[in-house]
Amino acid sequence: MNLDYRKLYLNKKGMTTFQVLAFVFFAFFIVVFLGIYTYGLVIFNTQMIELGAKIGMVGDVNFSQNYNDTMREAIEVQIDTADNMGVAILLGMMIVMMMVGFKASHSKRLWILMDLFIILIAFILSVYFASTFETFINTDPNLFTIYSTNLDDSSTFILNLPIYVPIAGFLIMILTYAVPRKQLNPITNEQEY
Repeated sequence: MNLDYRKLYLNKKGMTTFQVLAFVFFAFFIVVFLGIYTYGLVIFNTQMIELGAKIGMVGDVNFSQNYNDTMREAIEVQIDTADNMGVAILLGMMIVMMMVGFKASHSKRLWILMDLFIILIAFILSVYFASTFETFINTDPNLFTIYSTNLDDSSTFILNLPIYVPIAGFLIMILTYAVPRKQLNPITNEQEY
């Protein structure tokens, strides 16, 4: 059996709707990573503040004052903007998926029933990831605090994935199948609808 990998690589049917599955995975892992990153920053910041209060002066250098003037401001900006970064990444992924669905040519389409099946699988995965995420953030009170105060919009997005995934999937299907596109006429080499 000789597989032509070039043909498999070029056969991209169904990739526009398959992106919904990838979106579910990436959305979950991005928000979990941002939460753990923010949690680490909060712990580092509180430990450094406590250390600065204990040490105070080292020679002529005020450790606490130097930390407050430099690193503390940078860390607090990262903590404060983590939620905005998460929401921007999630919305950016949705917009890119819709743009790809709009730009997909007629030859790259999959059957509508197969697209619906992919959306159903993505919906089931999104329910699983939303419940896993809810269990994850409820395992530790400190994690719950981080996800409910610093990453509240991103967490809400992940917890509402079972709502957003079918909507995004159907929008991609509409953009892929219903929007007319220009095609090149092989005889005249002119674009037509």
